[in-house]
Amino acid sequence: MSNADRLQTALEPKYMKKPEVKWRLVLPIQRKGDLGKSSEAEAFGCYLNHRGVEWRGFDLDSDNRSYSSRFPKEVTLAELGREPVDAVIALLKRAGEAKVTKWDVRAHMADWILEALRLTRFPEQAADRGGRLTVVLFPQDNMEVMNDMDEAAESLGKTVDYLIVKNRFKSADTKMYDGSELQKDLIGMGAGEMEMPVLLASGKNPLAKLSLTQGRNVTLGEAVKNNDLPLDFMARFVIEDWLKRVYYGYDKNVGLLLPPVDAAKVAPAKEEEPEAKLRRSGRRINISNL
Repeated sequence: MSNADRLQTALEPKYMKKPEVKWRLVLPIQRKGDLGKSSEAEAFGCYLNHRGVEWRGFDLDSDNRSYSSRFPKEVTLAELGREPVDAVIALLKRAGEAKVTKWDVRAHMADWILEALRLTRFPEQAADRGGRLTVVLFPQDNMEVMNDMDEAAESLGKTVDYLIVKNRFKSADTKMYDGSELQKDLIGMGAGEMEMPVLLASGKNPLAKLSLTQGRNVTLGEAVKNNDLPLDFMARFVIEDWLKRVYYGYDKNVGLLLPPVDAAKVAPAKEEEPEAKLRRSGRRINISNL
């Protein structure tokens, strides 16, 4: 029996009791970069502000610093230093300071995070303090990415929750994941799934230009809500539509992302667009004179 299996066996009785979750830590655990982790972190921050949820974040990507620059009030830049596992452990200790804590991490940090979780027995300790970890995973049609996901799921098992984010800008298809044994195992462990659609250039480019002219990174949420910003109205509509679709995905999986008290305040997710009605060709045309 592996160490992960022993840990899961020891923890299963505790998790079967399903203690009340008072706070959550939400973070990605994958080695590869260019998956859309930072884009998802920004979207989730906008969602939490939209829902009025108390949250804080940590930016573990000191090279880009995009997360902390977009949310200077909520997000703290965390330097990892020479002992990255120790630095991760120090941040794990701060989980629970807010109802939701979200990390944005740079590539190749998965091993440090998994080691820190193992050393501290974080899932068990978090449960004792009313907490729960949600791991965000990004599938792609790439063997390295899928092996990463498989390793994280096998290592952590049922001791955490999972949210699978299909980022269509980074991977139009997820054929290696859809219908796989990995998908079945994750769904069996209660994983949720959502899609992040492609943000059109007609929304993304004007927002980038706005950020440059403002001298700061303007978030997607602020771009929609702050009418004082000089943003083209068409760009604002494009961004607003994108956010509605992403927020629908979060609402659908709200039980994996927020404490129950806050999740209960969110109305059940409903499709933003009604299904198109079947249209019978010629039904409004007078054909009796033909």
